[in-house]
Amino acid sequence: MDPKKQSTSSSVAKGWVFLIAIFFTLTLTLTLFSISLNRTLFSEEFFKNLLVQQRVYDQVPAILAETTLPDTNAQSAPKKLFNVMSLQQVTDLYLVVLPQNYLQNQTEQILDSLFKFVNLKTYDLKIRIDLTPIKENLQGQAGTVVLNQVIAALPECNVEQIRLFSQWMLQQTTIDLSQAPICKPTEPYLSLVTPILNSYLQKYYQALPASITLIDAQTAENTEITNSQMYKTYFTIRKLLLNVPWAALFFAILLFLLNLRSLRSMFSSFGIPMFLAGGICVLVYLFAKGFGQSYLTSWAQNQPATALNSLVSIEGLVFLNQIVWVGCWIGGIVCAVGLLLQIVSVGLKK
Repeated sequence: MDPKKQSTSSSVAKGWVFLIAIFFTLTLTLTLFSISLNRTLFSEEFFKNLLVQQRVYDQVPAILAETTLPDTNAQSAPKKLFNVMSLQQVTDLYLVVLPQNYLQNQTEQILDSLFKFVNLKTYDLKIRIDLTPIKENLQGQAGTVVLNQVIAALPECNVEQIRLFSQWMLQQTTIDLSQAPICKPTEPYLSLVTPILNSYLQKYYQALPASITLIDAQTAENTEITNSQMYKTYFTIRKLLLNVPWAALFFAILLFLLNLRSLRSMFSSFGIPMFLAGGICVLVYLFAKGFGQSYLTSWAQNQPATALNSLVSIEGLVFLNQIVWVGCWIGGIVCAVGLLLQIVSVGLKK
């Protein structure tokens, strides 16, 4: 074969290898992000496990109590009762009201529905909170405990309130606690008012809805979400991340076929892209960690010191660190393998 033609052919082959290696580097980088994000940000199991590990559900009653209080303009009897209770008393109340594992079960059901939508398994988003377990709990033994806790939390009535209490009881034709003094009367009024309060609470429990639908698949709200430009952009990016591993595999096969005649060239063709892709992945996640920590710290400093804000800032950092750790671990392994292949390639060259 003519040496000039052979040289030209070799240059063309090297040019194709170089071009495909570039495409392989780009698609492999996106693939590493896809893999790491599928194991964290797009995984309901990741969130479920972290919520349990961080004991987030144990902190919810205190958060609910904090958001319930105070409401000084409340007119309804339940809210008036809350107003005379301390934060700890309301927290203890929620601990009784919420059945065991209720918060975890409801959260996991919501996560299942949400991630089917996020991972494009469905285009209909439906988020519903089932209140039936709470109603059943309150209509059973828990209702009695709640009644006793409410009565125990009431402040003692003064003389004037006792007088108002007696007038209120004489005027009672229907149960209307909104007109009653919010205090604990002495006997015999306490024994008389306890069944009235119990009956009122039971009617209140029965009036609770069986469920609350936050987002329904058939509502205009769902259509508004799926028709928004933000969702369309997300849809495109998510589809790209789901399919980019196949593109990386395609370019990997091409590189393999083009380098069959040279083991040294094959190691180099795979080593450099893997080293670069893994390194880029690690650097991006480390940058995201620094930016995320700075943002969460700044956000926490500008928010009121509440249990909810504290939970969001602390758990936000935990979630961020876990996501970064997984991304750096995956990127680091690929980077190390790429470096090893390149070292071997250099060794073969010698």
